[in-house]
Amino acid sequence: MNTRITYDNYSYNHTNTTSTTTPSSSSLTSVAGSTSPPSSSSSTASASPMNHSQSNKPQQPGQNQETHRYTSVTAALVWPIIVRPLLCKIQKHSQYAAVTLLKAFGKAEHREPGFLLELITTILASRNINVDMTEALLRIQANIPEFEEQRCRRAEEPFQELNRKTLALKKILSRIPDVLYDRQVFLETIRKIANAIKKLLDCVNEIFTCGFITRYQDKRAVENRKREFIKDSKIFSQTLKEYFRCGDERAVLQSAAQLIYATNAIQKTIKNCCDLPQQSSNQSSAVSSQQQQQQQQQQQQQQQQTAAAATIETIPSRLINGRIVLFYSVYLLI
Repeated sequence: MNTRITYDNYSYNHTNTTSTTTPSSSSLTSVAGSTSPPSSSSSTASASPMNHSQSNKPQQPGQNQETHRYTSVTAALVWPIIVRPLLCKIQKHSQYAAVTLLKAFGKAEHREPGFLLELITTILASRNINVDMTEALLRIQANIPEFEEQRCRRAEEPFQELNRKTLALKKILSRIPDVLYDRQVFLETIRKIANAIKKLLDCVNEIFTCGFITRYQDKRAVENRKREFIKDSKIFSQTLKEYFRCGDERAVLQSAAQLIYATNAIQKTIKNCCDLPQQSSNQSSAVSSQQQQQQQQQQQQQQQQTAAAATIETIPSRLINGRIVLFYSVYLLI
């Protein structure tokens, strides 16, 4: 059976967190759980790549006391923007190859954050290909789909609106490399980005005011992500001012990539805090499966009855006897 690859959205900080989902044995999520790179589902993880403050969360026995961190937003976005879509494409051709690569890349990135970026740059260098990785990530972001594990599963309108607004903001940010040198188009893109940021924050505030987030630790986690998102938005705005004054285009690309990461982080945090437990989904699936089985049994019985009636009609007239018809009908229905 072909299984869909699922992943987490990965953070700069490495903290061990217990997932609320219970994947099936055939799901690649169960493989990714022990081999994934640092996850952004932690409420204490900062969205800034250059934040070196230590987490206040007590570490579990046997946990590595060293806090692993990415050194740049470029390294942190390689997994969700390049590796995740690539493994999904590989899975269409070979499930085994996708699982093997998932485990290998996940372990390597977990033990040495930034490994995948070094691997990609080494491969490109061996072929004499020189690209700006941050710019490349932005361009690729424009063409990758929104994966289900990133989206909120809640059916309520505020969560669906959050999914739409986060995707819209990332799509607009991914256009920056193409419009950077056209001042008029770039200014229009900046206005669209500002509007998208405002709408995304409105969605987050609506989720708060509607009472979907009740636990203190969840509120704190979302508030932390919201503050980081606002901070990165302000940095992006300041970077634009510097660009129009000094022409530092690389800083604009870096800031846009950082804002994409912050957008993923706030969406993923709200998803982790508000999505219904996977167990409930599994129970609903089990009930649905039982109902389908019952319907199939009823259909089979109806088909058997129809076949019995049709067979009786084809019996030669010389055999039509009350007892023969009765016994033959019972035989077909057993």
